[in-house]
Amino acid sequence: MTFEQTLQQVQKKKFWRDKKMLSLILIALILNLFTWIYLFFIFWGKTEPVLLHTNILFNTDLIGSWTRLLIYPILSLGILLINLILIFQFYLLRQEKLVNLLASALLFVQIICLFSILLMTG
Repeated sequence: MTFEQTLQQVQKKKFWRDKKMLSLILIALILNLFTWIYLFFIFWGKTEPVLLHTNILFNTDLIGSWTRLLIYPILSLGILLINLILIFQFYLLRQEKLVNLLASALLFVQIICLFSILLMTG
């Protein structure tokens, strides 16, 4: 089954009427968008190096250009897209528990990404 066929079948189902599922997905998308906006708002036009990574003792491991911080929202967006595809597939297979777990994990990943950016920049 192709991705387009999956989307067509999901559109026919009651997936889009499930408020809990839609709210989890919408909040995850908003958090990812906020991460992008935050990074560009804080660092746009800066040329000096920034803190890129710390270890568990908050010692600096890596310093470099702020554009390298974009890997966090890029990875979280990739995880978001993969999770959405899996959510659609498992929803069609009527695996409700797995769908709920994936949607919750989707939100959890976005929160972790946002907090890691906030900790590094704050």
